[in-house]
Amino acid sequence: MHDGLPPIAFLGAGQMAEAFVRGLLRAELVGAGSVWVSDIRAGRAEQLGRELGVNPARTNLEGVAHAELILVSVKPQDVP
Repeated sequence: MHDGLPPIAFLGAGQMAEAFVRGLLRAELVGAGSVWVSDIRAGRAEQLGRELGVNPARTNLEGVAHAELILVSVKPQDVP
C-alpha cells in the first residue's frame, strides 16, 4: 500500500531523516519513488538513494519541486 502519504521531500539526509525514511518504507506508508532527499554533504543523498531506492536531489529546491510534504531534518545551527 503506497497511497497513505503524498510525495515527501526530506531537506537533510542525516540519521534522523534516514530513520524516518526507513520507518515510512517499512510500514509501506509511501513508496521509495515518492521520497526525495537532499543534503549539504556531497554524496549523502546519493548514498540513501542507493541503499533505500529513494530519489536523491541535488538541491533542496529540486526535492521540494517533487513533493507535497516537506520535512526539514537539519540541526538548528544549520538553519540560516
